[in-house]
Amino acid sequence: EGNEDNYDPLFSAFIRFGKLHLSMAQNDYAGVLNLAQAFLKHVRTFDMRQFIPEVLFILARAQKALGQVEATGGSLEQGRVEAETLGARWDLWQILSALAELESARGNALTAEAYLEEAQGIIAYIAERLPQPSLRDSFLASVHVRKVIGGGQHVGV
Repeated sequence: EGNEDNYDPLFSAFIRFGKLHLSMAQNDYAGVLNLAQAFLKHVRTFDMRQFIPEVLFILARAQKALGQVEATGGSLEQGRVEAETLGARWDLWQILSALAELESARGNALTAEAYLEEAQGIIAYIAERLPQPSLRDSFLASVHVRKVIGGGQHVGV
């Protein structure tokens, strides 16, 4: 196992990103917390902001799994701001969906609904711009998207 810091910063970022995803897939949530903080420092140091929203989303998922509700909300909110700033719609709809779920669990139905509606709008935006009907159908049929848009509802298409 090599030291990621010995490589080009972008290559190193992809190595760290892969390790972060692997830790999440292995349900190593404590590992995700450690890797995410180091990764965020790395990408901020080298101004690779495009990674930040997804890393914060992954961090929030690990925090949620560990029962760290307040930290989860903080990571999601930071991720939302970063995704909005970058125009990272793919990350943003997922973050908004997670914020809606969190707010719903907190009993904040109106806030949850607002996040959900915003996520649905972004999903519609993405779906409307997919060049092939099969890609659009696959996207809209994915489990995570269906959870946001509801059963057989076709959002904006």
